Amino acid sequence: MKKILVMSDSHGKVRNVMRAVESAGDIDFIFHLGDFDKDVAGLDKKYTVYAVRGNCDMGSKQVEERIVTIDGVKILALHGRKQKVKYHLLALSLYAKEKEVDIALFGHTHIPTERYSDGVLLYNPGSLYDMNPTYGIITIDKGSVKIKTYSI
Repeated sequence: MKKILVMSDSHGKVRNVMRAVESAGDIDFIFHLGDFDKDVAGLDKKYTVYAVRGNCDMGSKQVEERIVTIDGVKILALHGRKQKVKYHLLALSLYAKEKEVDIALFGHTHIPTERYSDGVLLYNPGSLYDMNPTYGIITIDKGSVKIKTYSI
């Protein structure tokens, strides 16, 4: 079984990032979906961290998207601005289907979202910046995926 902490849009709220890590307990991976990807700096000494660049990450050396396979589950991680996720999830859904992934992780909207589209799980953990900061935990066990969103 693998446990994944998913966070996005921390916008400099490093304290909330650390609170999410502490609250998550025993985790195997961390995904940060952009907008201050530097907020997870140093966590790679203890965890495997997959970060992507968001629209507010000026000068970031992170890539715009990653595809990672964990226990046979193929995961796309991106911020979502290019897929216009603030307006609809159709472009993200089509893009995820094109990439042949099982899960598409995205941020940008600051709104927790969990939706299946044509067999692909589209998941946004919300934001660690807002008044009600949220993060997500994905558990993968023998190909079975469970997701839960938590408030700090």
